Parts: sequence; C-alpha cells; structure tokens
Amino acid sequence: MTGDGGLLHRLAKRVLVPLDVRHHTKVLSVEEDEKSVTVTYKDHNGERQDTFAACIIAVPGPLAAGI
Repeated sequence: MTGDGGLLHRLAKRVLVPLDVRHHTKVLSVEEDEKSVTVTYKDHNGERQDTFAACIIAVPGPLAAGI
C-alpha cells in the first residue's frame, strides 16, 4: 500500500493497542470534551457518530487549506 493510507497502516501495526483506521470517510464534525472525542462522519453506510478516546484526521495537503 502506498501514500498516506500505507503510512497509517504501518504506524497502526506498531502501536500496542489496535487502532480503528477508516479511509474514504468524510468528517462532518468533531466535538471534544475532557475525556473523549465525538466524531460525526459519513461513509458508505451513511451518516454516523462515534466516540473515541482520541482521533487523528488526515487529509491531502490541498484540502487542508479549506478546513
């Protein structure tokens, strides 16, 4: 695997705790409180919302300027 997705998978394999890595997912909002992060997103299953201890959102460089 090449590109950013390949890098994420290689990093995930080195972490002691399994990571929940998702690709081709549009993040609609991120809300953070003292203990968690709630991410609302849209993927091939429709719009969903999940809560995590932390999150990393990666985007291609040209899209980062619009965030």
